[in-house]
Amino acid sequence: MILVARLLTTSEFGTFAVGFSVLAVGLGLSRANLGVPLSVDLPHETDPRAVDEAIGRSMAVALVTGAAIGVVVAALGALVGDGSSLRGTLLLLACASPFLVVQDVARFVAVARGVPSRALISDLVWVCTALAVLGISALSQGMGALAAAGGWVLGGLLALGAIRHCLRRPVWRGTWRWFAQDRRRRHLTVDALTAAVTPLLVVFLVATVCSPATVGSLRGASTLMSPINVGIAAVGLGAVAEVTRRSQAQGRTFMIMVSLGLAGCSVLWGAAVWLLPDGLGHFLLGPTWDSARRVLPFSTAEFVGLSVWTGAITLLRAAGRTHVSAVFRVVYLVVAVVAAGGAALLLGTATGVQAALAASAAILAVLSWISAVRPASEPVAADVPNATA
Repeated sequence: MILVARLLTTSEFGTFAVGFSVLAVGLGLSRANLGVPLSVDLPHETDPRAVDEAIGRSMAVALVTGAAIGVVVAALGALVGDGSSLRGTLLLLACASPFLVVQDVARFVAVARGVPSRALISDLVWVCTALAVLGISALSQGMGALAAAGGWVLGGLLALGAIRHCLRRPVWRGTWRWFAQDRRRRHLTVDALTAAVTPLLVVFLVATVCSPATVGSLRGASTLMSPINVGIAAVGLGAVAEVTRRSQAQGRTFMIMVSLGLAGCSVLWGAAVWLLPDGLGHFLLGPTWDSARRVLPFSTAEFVGLSVWTGAITLLRAAGRTHVSAVFRVVYLVVAVVAAGGAALLLGTATGVQAALAASAAILAVLSWISAVRPASEPVAADVPNATA
């Protein structure tokens, strides 16, 4: 998002953030309903045909998910004024969405099959392409938001090519029945929807009560914390499979260390970004930098809470307690929306809204870990059928 943020006004970036949040919603659903079951099931599956079938069906669902994302983002782009760079940027994102979702699912396949290096190489291809585009935009004064977004999408397509060995031909026949019969997905869908929809609802609420510029400030600060988001996503990508291979005590100790490490990195990264010179800050975010910098300390606090919370959610998923993680996501949705909405009404500032979000994340992090370390009060094996059946 930095590639686009520095080339748009604060209000335009706020609108783009809404479209990008729609993509985040779809990716969250895909990761929960496809990535998590693949991470749990594939390491223990010995029949190559069953593995290929599960991957092929996952690819089919990923394409449908990406197409649905594209329709929503394209509709948002159609509402933007004719001929605007913002409209073209949103329409480009819409067209690329199916391929980006497939690439994301392929990363889970790589980790589940014991070849995480392929996922790493794919991500590095994307990151290096984005960095190259960022460097070109710094040297070329004529690059607009559409060209920058095109470079980012190109990186995603190259990343998809780099992980092509983890792809399978989509399997359409019987896929809906295969998808619906896995009861874990009922909880995982609620979990993913609430996790992804929460920031989207906050964005719409703040934009309505305050202004798109306020949303731009919030999203600008969270964009600067993107490396931590990548770390949290990496935990979601690989930790579930790793915890399932360990004993309960070892898995718990492992996730405590991972959570504390992520939280520490959040503090260090947030402090480093906050201390950036204004010139570099304006290079990264353009006119959004000044307002985003004021929000950054509270955004850092929120990411500390989210880092700690990630460990508890991973333990709950690996133990098959997907219903518990879903309940916490719903609670967080209510708490975050009420807190952010109240702060927007009473304070009317991005800093106030971000402080409310940080407090919400901290509260849920504590509560979820209390639940994760407690023994399950009821059997959960029924929630974990063989997803390749």
